[in-house]
Amino acid sequence: MQRNTANGTSPAEADVNSAWLHRQTATPEDHRLYEQERLVLWVSEALARAMAENGLSKADLAQRLGTSRAHITQVLSGSRNMTLRTVADLAWACNQRADIRLEALPQADSRGGRTEARKTAKEVSPKALVAAER
Repeated sequence: MQRNTANGTSPAEADVNSAWLHRQTATPEDHRLYEQERLVLWVSEALARAMAENGLSKADLAQRLGTSRAHITQVLSGSRNMTLRTVADLAWACNQRADIRLEALPQADSRGGRTEARKTAKEVSPKALVAAER
């Protein structure tokens, strides 16, 4: 099976992935919910990498944050709401700093597929967040 060097998938796998993504984002509501789950997964994976890189267990994070291992497990699994404060706490416990960026959503093409976002990612500074809250 020939692999696409860009992302390690074959053309057939890319078609299956594209069809799955199209089903997940078929309506605006579906797309909104997909983006929520995508972010939770991305943050959880980033925290798991940080834990591994620093040789930390869930019990270590719980001890550093003064909470239970069960709570850490629930947050990282997505069964508890992960607030920005929770992300900051977990990152801190991993000797890391969380960084948030926003980027334009991919636009649907005429065939229902996705095209690359036209705008590049924009870093969001703490000052911009404070100003946006006012």
